[in-house]
Amino acid sequence: MITISHSFSNSNDNFNYLKKWLLDEYNQFDKGFYSNIEIIEKAFHNDKLITFDIDEVPVGLVVYNDYDGFVEIDILTIQYKYRNNGYGSMFYKLLENHFKNEDYLAFKLFCNPPESETFWKKMGFNPFPENIYGLPELSYYKPLINTTIQSQNFNLKNKLELWDVEPHLASSTNPQWCWEIKSLNQKLDSPIFHPANPNWNIRLTINDKILKEDKVKYFSMVNPIDLSPFLLIKNL
Repeated sequence: MITISHSFSNSNDNFNYLKKWLLDEYNQFDKGFYSNIEIIEKAFHNDKLITFDIDEVPVGLVVYNDYDGFVEIDILTIQYKYRNNGYGSMFYKLLENHFKNEDYLAFKLFCNPPESETFWKKMGFNPFPENIYGLPELSYYKPLINTTIQSQNFNLKNKLELWDVEPHLASSTNPQWCWEIKSLNQKLDSPIFHPANPNWNIRLTINDKILKEDKVKYFSMVNPIDLSPFLLIKNL
């Protein structure tokens, strides 16, 4: 039987088995995540580790941290002898369903090692835009919710536009993203959710008139939208 388990439901014996195969992999191939064993052990004790189990034996693990609305995956690995059999994808799908059920909005991660980028792209992850403070290259994300689809029509009369620069530079460049706004009087059918630097410029236009424009972090004091490194808008 294939399941996932939080660390609080794992015995020390299972965790010792997990450590053993991490060490075996490191000794045999001179690579792997045993060099991060202190981080993994800390996650185990802090209930930030989930194992991928086959017949109650842990053959994979994920170390994560959860923040306001999103989960950051720090480490995900499958025991070397179980690789190339589709277990990585299976493990990820179980994780995605788990965190969706916990009402998280998105995953965030850094592709380490770099060759893991191919796997994360297959899982539907996208690279973060440039100019988001503090995010290195190979940072990826994936929404776990249905979101409002971006519009390619920047000439809409009712729209929300987002730049990838601060307001003092927005007048000399075009917005990068746009969403159609159908009504100000209703909750959005699906939220607008997108990576964003809190200092980027955002503008709301209704009937071809600019109704509101500011940095993401100042755009709304009533319903704050800054969920760095994302923005989240449920209503306007």
